[in-house]
Amino acid sequence: MNDSIDSIRLDAQERMKSLVETLPYVGAEDIGLDPRAGKVYVGDSEIIVCKNGYQRSLEYYGGFEYVDEKYQYQLGDYVVYSDWDERVHEAIYFFRRHQV
Repeated sequence: MNDSIDSIRLDAQERMKSLVETLPYVGAEDIGLDPRAGKVYVGDSEIIVCKNGYQRSLEYYGGFEYVDEKYQYQLGDYVVYSDWDERVHEAIYFFRRHQV
């Protein structure tokens, strides 16, 4: 196997896509945010994920612009927010508390 940077990046992107497709994809109101914040994936491993390019709505309408940079990162086509940040933690807690 060729371990070039591109092959590692593509492998990580495919693995992330496979993981994200298993997560609940919900509207922002399902995590206690303004519906204009869009849709997100909520992970069991204490993360909220949005598609890259859609994070602006989540940041503006959902208050995620205040999520500390050390608790967010881009992986492939996705932006991942960790619940180590209080805003993210509250949204995940809201989702779990209101799941049917």
